[in-house]
Amino acid sequence: MKKEKMRDLLCYALEKLIILKKINLDSVNEQVGEGYIVVDIQGKRSVINWREIAYDQLSLSIWWGCNSDENLSSLTKPLGIKKGNVDVCCSCWVERKGGKWIQGYGSDFIVKTYCAKDAYNELMNIPTANPSLFNKEGKKY
Repeated sequence: MKKEKMRDLLCYALEKLIILKKINLDSVNEQVGEGYIVVDIQGKRSVINWREIAYDQLSLSIWWGCNSDENLSSLTKPLGIKKGNVDVCCSCWVERKGGKWIQGYGSDFIVKTYCAKDAYNELMNIPTANPSLFNKEGKKY
């Protein structure tokens, strides 16, 4: 159940990136490169990072409840930040070429996960994501 809620967080993060025009899932020919932004996701300061990977896919990560700017320059190692500086971390892959979805179903392929003990109940209480710009789940290549 915990990873399903992390999938919801990743859906909120992906929607935010699309709405803010940081990435475009409609154009596989358009390179999105990599980057990060600091935004509010479900009432918590969050860091969303993305990078283009092979086969027109994206790697997407969120640090939910990030209360420090420490290590924002090394976003490839989200679990390297000091304990207490983040509530939840998780990553996934986003398909763009074969369609628009977060790869995997349910808890499958939600990776690089961390949830602080005192953040578990908050995570479990976030609303279920129902994205309209992409599918919440889909085939993992």
